[in-house]
Amino acid sequence: MIFCDTSTLAKYYVPEAESAAVRVRLDAEDQVVFSELARGELMAVFHRRLREQTWSRREFEAVTRQFIKDEVSGYWSWRLLDSVIVDEAVKIHSMLPETIFLRTADCLHLVTPCIMVLQRFIPMMFIKSGLHPLWDLWRPVSPELR
Repeated sequence: MIFCDTSTLAKYYVPEAESAAVRVRLDAEDQVVFSELARGELMAVFHRRLREQTWSRREFEAVTRQFIKDEVSGYWSWRLLDSVIVDEAVKIHSMLPETIFLRTADCLHLVTPCIMVLQRFIPMMFIKSGLHPLWDLWRPVSPELR
């Protein structure tokens, strides 16, 4: 499994210098996961190429159809945005030094795989050890997790 952001997904469909390498890598994976945010962002990438007349209407529609076909067939996996991911993005932005520029969408893409890993692999380790999950450091630890 590999987690990628919109820029990687766009390279899969939009011819760029790295597109061939991206296709080889993603096609070799058993599962490719994206934040659901990438679905909307990718369509914006496609539309920008249409708007800027880099693509004709026919090219735009062909690429859009291919993406929808891939999506419907389950070729891509989507991690839904939820309150846990949004909460972590809020926390990160609240702690960033003023010299750091981080867009909301970029932060959500960065947080998503971290939360996926924590939610998938960490809980049993913490239950067995008696420690509390990392994402609960922001809240008081409930007695049952001590």
